[in-house]
Amino acid sequence: AFIPLCGKSVDMIWLLEQGLEVVGIELSPLAIQAFFEENRLLYGKKPLGPFNLWEAKEKPITILEGDIFLLDSSNIEEFNFLKKSPFHFIYDRASLIALPHETRINYYNLYKKLMNHKTKALLLTIEYNSSDFKGPPFSVPEEEVINSLENDFEVNLLKNEKVKTLSPRFLESGLEEV
Repeated sequence: AFIPLCGKSVDMIWLLEQGLEVVGIELSPLAIQAFFEENRLLYGKKPLGPFNLWEAKEKPITILEGDIFLLDSSNIEEFNFLKKSPFHFIYDRASLIALPHETRINYYNLYKKLMNHKTKALLLTIEYNSSDFKGPPFSVPEEEVINSLENDFEVNLLKNEKVKTLSPRFLESGLEEV
């Protein structure tokens, strides 16, 4: 399972408990260190190309520290730490919504490089209508996702739900639901 912009997400532990090898990528070394320490995982750290590789000693979990846009299909083969071929599953809970529209175009292209016809992905986004709130998190219209990926992948909407926002930042801008 590949988790882009993973931060210190506990979702990685859940995916690990499901029997998946977990590979995350994160820009912040503080978030990566916090993840390993908060989950009581012994780890090692070493340079690997344009990244630092953080690897748990006793579990198949690895986090690359660096710019996600430096990751592409040409340098994945250098990552011989992967015990299985990458990437069969991508879990994108908060990456896309962290990026402004101009950057998301490159992000969709990155998806196309990292996935093949057998790869499954779960992409969670938010969408809102407000000119007063500029993000992050950024609104990602359903139509944008479909238009950006439908020529290369089968895209299925699993759920669309309006929820009341609890975020003070949303509420201050007048946004009551997303």
